[in-house]
Amino acid sequence: MTTALAPPTETPVPAAEGEPSHLEDLVALRNRIDAEITESTRAYARAEVAPEKFTARARAARRDRHITISPAGDGMALLRAYLPAEQGIACHAALRNAVTQHRLSPEPVTRTRGQLMTDTLVEHLTSPAPTQPVTAAGDPGPRPLESLVDTA
Repeated sequence: MTTALAPPTETPVPAAEGEPSHLEDLVALRNRIDAEITESTRAYARAEVAPEKFTARARAARRDRHITISPAGDGMALLRAYLPAEQGIACHAALRNAVTQHRLSPEPVTRTRGQLMTDTLVEHLTSPAPTQPVTAAGDPGPRPLESLVDTA
Protein backbone atom coordinates (compact mmCIF):
# COMPACT_ATOMS: atom_id res chain seq x y z
CA MET A 1 0.00 0.00 0.00
CA THR A 2 1.42 3.36 -1.05
CA THR A 3 0.69 6.59 0.78
CA ALA A 4 0.47 9.72 -1.32
CA LEU A 5 2.11 12.85 0.02
CA ALA A 6 0.19 16.07 -0.13
CA PRO A 7 1.81 18.85 -2.18
CA PRO A 8 3.32 21.74 -0.15
CA THR A 9 0.93 24.57 0.56
CA GLU A 10 1.61 28.11 -0.52
CA THR A 11 -0.39 29.54 2.38
CA PRO A 12 1.84 30.63 5.27
CA VAL A 13 1.12 28.90 8.55
CA PRO A 14 0.06 31.34 11.31
CA ALA A 15 2.63 31.80 14.06
CA ALA A 16 0.26 30.37 16.66
CA GLU A 17 0.14 27.03 14.83
CA GLY A 18 3.58 26.73 13.24
CA GLU A 19 6.02 28.47 15.55
CA PRO A 20 5.99 29.49 19.19
CA SER A 21 4.70 32.98 19.68
CA HIS A 22 7.08 35.63 20.93
CA LEU A 23 4.30 36.87 23.19
CA GLU A 24 5.55 34.63 26.02
CA ASP A 25 9.03 36.13 25.63
CA LEU A 26 7.63 39.65 25.82
CA VAL A 27 5.56 38.81 28.88
CA ALA A 28 8.59 37.25 30.59
CA LEU A 29 10.69 40.30 29.74
CA ARG A 30 8.00 42.63 31.08
CA ASN A 31 7.76 40.61 34.31
CA ARG A 32 11.54 40.69 34.74
CA ILE A 33 11.65 44.45 34.18
CA ASP A 34 8.78 44.93 36.65
CA ALA A 35 10.62 42.81 39.24
CA GLU A 36 13.84 44.80 38.74
CA ILE A 37 11.98 48.11 39.14
CA THR A 38 10.26 46.80 42.27
CA GLU A 39 13.55 45.64 43.78
CA SER A 40 15.27 48.94 42.92
CA THR A 41 12.43 50.86 44.54
CA ARG A 42 12.60 48.72 47.67
CA ALA A 43 16.38 49.16 47.87
CA TYR A 44 15.98 52.92 47.57
CA ALA A 45 13.28 52.92 50.26
CA ARG A 46 15.49 50.87 52.60
CA ALA A 47 18.32 53.34 52.06
CA GLU A 48 16.03 56.29 52.79
CA VAL A 49 14.32 54.78 55.86
CA ALA A 50 17.37 53.26 57.52
CA PRO A 51 20.52 54.60 55.88
CA GLU A 52 22.84 53.16 58.55
CA LYS A 53 21.47 49.64 58.02
CA PHE A 54 21.70 50.04 54.27
CA THR A 55 25.30 51.22 54.52
CA ALA A 56 26.20 48.31 56.80
CA ARG A 57 24.60 45.83 54.37
CA ALA A 58 26.41 47.42 51.43
CA ARG A 59 29.75 47.16 53.27
CA ALA A 60 29.09 43.51 54.14
CA ALA A 61 28.16 42.74 50.53
CA ARG A 62 31.39 44.36 49.30
CA ARG A 63 33.38 42.13 51.65
CA ASP A 64 31.63 39.11 50.13
CA ARG A 65 32.73 39.84 46.54
CA HIS A 66 33.85 36.72 44.72
CA ILE A 67 34.13 34.83 41.45
CA THR A 68 32.43 31.52 40.71
CA ILE A 69 32.63 29.11 37.81
CA SER A 70 30.27 26.31 36.85
CA PRO A 71 29.94 23.98 33.87
CA ALA A 72 27.42 25.00 31.23
CA GLY A 73 27.49 22.01 28.88
CA ASP A 74 28.87 21.66 25.37
CA GLY A 75 32.37 22.38 26.65
CA MET A 76 31.39 25.81 27.99
CA ALA A 77 31.51 27.35 31.47
CA LEU A 78 29.73 30.17 33.28
CA LEU A 79 32.09 32.63 34.95
CA ARG A 80 30.31 34.94 37.39
CA ALA A 81 31.62 37.93 39.29
CA TYR A 82 29.81 39.18 42.39
CA LEU A 83 31.17 42.68 42.80
CA PRO A 84 30.10 46.22 43.69
CA ALA A 85 27.62 47.66 41.21
CA GLU A 86 29.87 50.49 40.07
CA GLN A 87 32.67 48.02 39.29
CA GLY A 88 30.28 45.72 37.42
CA ILE A 89 28.98 48.65 35.39
CA ALA A 90 32.53 49.83 34.68
CA CYS A 91 33.56 46.33 33.52
CA HIS A 92 30.55 46.02 31.24
CA ALA A 93 31.09 49.53 29.85
CA ALA A 94 34.76 48.77 29.14
CA LEU A 95 33.82 45.60 27.27
CA ARG A 96 31.16 47.44 25.26
CA ASN A 97 33.70 50.17 24.49
CA ALA A 98 36.15 47.54 23.23
CA VAL A 99 33.44 46.25 20.87
CA THR A 100 32.74 49.76 19.60
CA GLN A 101 36.45 50.39 19.01
CA HIS A 102 36.76 47.10 17.14
CA ARG A 103 33.79 47.90 14.94
CA LEU A 104 35.24 51.32 14.13
CA SER A 105 38.56 49.80 13.08
CA PRO A 106 39.22 48.87 9.43
CA GLU A 107 39.35 45.18 10.40
CA PRO A 108 36.26 43.31 9.14
CA VAL A 109 33.72 42.38 11.82
CA THR A 110 33.32 38.61 11.88
CA ARG A 111 32.14 38.11 15.47
CA THR A 112 29.00 39.11 17.36
CA ARG A 113 28.98 41.70 20.14
CA GLY A 114 28.83 38.92 22.74
CA GLN A 115 31.74 37.08 21.15
CA LEU A 116 33.84 40.25 21.02
CA MET A 117 33.06 41.07 24.66
CA THR A 118 33.89 37.53 25.76
CA ASP A 119 37.12 37.41 23.76
CA THR A 120 38.15 40.80 25.18
CA LEU A 121 37.46 39.65 28.75
CA VAL A 122 39.51 36.48 28.31
CA GLU A 123 42.33 38.38 26.63
CA HIS A 124 42.54 40.92 29.45
CA LEU A 125 42.37 38.32 32.21
CA THR A 126 44.91 35.92 30.70
CA SER A 127 47.27 38.40 29.05
CA PRO A 128 50.89 38.07 30.25
CA ALA A 129 51.26 41.87 30.14
CA PRO A 130 48.11 43.47 31.57
CA THR A 131 47.52 47.03 30.43
CA GLN A 132 46.31 48.27 33.82
CA PRO A 133 47.22 46.01 36.75
CA VAL A 134 44.95 46.05 39.79
CA THR A 135 46.90 47.35 42.76
CA ALA A 136 44.21 48.82 45.03
CA ALA A 137 43.83 45.57 47.00
CA GLY A 138 47.51 44.64 46.74
CA ASP A 139 46.83 42.28 43.85
CA PRO A 140 49.57 42.42 41.19
CA GLY A 141 46.92 42.02 38.51
CA PRO A 142 46.05 39.27 36.06
CA ARG A 143 48.61 36.55 35.54
CA PRO A 144 49.11 34.15 32.64
CA LEU A 145 46.77 31.18 32.82
CA GLU A 146 49.75 28.80 32.86
CA SER A 147 50.95 30.31 36.14
CA LEU A 148 47.58 29.58 37.75
CA VAL A 149 47.41 25.92 36.74
CA ASP A 150 49.23 23.31 38.82
CA THR A 151 51.20 21.22 36.34
CA ALA A 152 52.88 19.01 38.96
